[in-house]
Amino acid sequence: MSRIGLVDMNGSNTPNRLATALSDLVPVFAGRVTDLDASDAFAGQNVQDLKDRKVLSAMVPAAFGGGGADFSEMTAFLRSLAQACPSTALCLSMHQHVVATNIVNARLGRPGEALLRKVAANEALITTTVAKDWIASSGTARPVEGGFRVDAHKTFVSGAPAGDVLVTSARTEGEAGIPEVLHFAISYDADGLQVCGEWRAHGMRGTGTVDVKLDGVLVPESAITLRRPAEGLHPLFHVILTVAPTLIMSCYMGIADRARDLAIDAVCRERPDSLRHARIGELEAAHTTAKLAHQDMVALVQELQFDPSPERATDVLVRKSILSENVMATCGLCAAIVGAAGYLRSSEIERLLRDARAAAMHPMPTDQLYVHAGEMLCRTP
Repeated sequence: MSRIGLVDMNGSNTPNRLATALSDLVPVFAGRVTDLDASDAFAGQNVQDLKDRKVLSAMVPAAFGGGGADFSEMTAFLRSLAQACPSTALCLSMHQHVVATNIVNARLGRPGEALLRKVAANEALITTTVAKDWIASSGTARPVEGGFRVDAHKTFVSGAPAGDVLVTSARTEGEAGIPEVLHFAISYDADGLQVCGEWRAHGMRGTGTVDVKLDGVLVPESAITLRRPAEGLHPLFHVILTVAPTLIMSCYMGIADRARDLAIDAVCRERPDSLRHARIGELEAAHTTAKLAHQDMVALVQELQFDPSPERATDVLVRKSILSENVMATCGLCAAIVGAAGYLRSSEIERLLRDARAAAMHPMPTDQLYVHAGEMLCRTP
């Protein structure tokens, strides 16, 4: 069995929190991952272990009570964690991209500080519905005294079984009947909020990506952080599309790292022939391409000091496409290199191959990305 290779993290805060947590948790999570995958069970204990070590608040600025870890430290942490349990890393990345978005919002004078302080104070797990809500959103928000009554059925909410705060949105009627979208955060303790459904998926089986129903949930006016038109790409998405893919793809980069190491280790234990040497060379090219795309994504975020723009978001998304395609290529080559054993359910490579396939499904999927990138390149100055 190839030893899990942790990504080097050199940030000043890392030795106090993230590196120690990683060292402690990687062997524990690696020991649980097979059972989680086989049973479709949510990695709830892993999430609690992350909370106990204050990983959820690690990136929150120290001024707001958090650990003050750099963005690049968190991407390295997720990449290493994914080598032990991709589902746990992916669930954590969904939380961390909301944290990162709110750090940028707070820096720009937008609402964000309150949510960050909540995470720091309580190690609150933030879940989000961005995956399916996107621009137009879903559900309805009806004005009532003091706020809105929201009815909605939100799908693909990773980590919902352990969620503390739901960051979501719903449609309402604006002036002159023009549809608008309200963005807000609500507690999982809210009356009318229900976690439901089951998660039985091809891969990433431990993420607990189930449904959340909002049945007449009261959302106070004070909880509304943004009110925007239901059409058009609001500047908020320039932030989300820069930080979210970078954190999420860190998990898939970790999957590729682990699969590569397992395949090379397997070949080196035997007497490789020229065909296997060629396959290993092809594997290294795909893995390196993914790694370079990921490094570029992290650099574009500039430790959350970037100026949000559609151009920067598009640059990140293009690299996300390159990364996801080469992560899947890497894992596919690893399965081919080890032969028939790589397709057995008892093989770690088989699980990694399944988990890797979800990379293409995160916003934006490649076909949508190409449309978006083409529109950006062809727009009139």
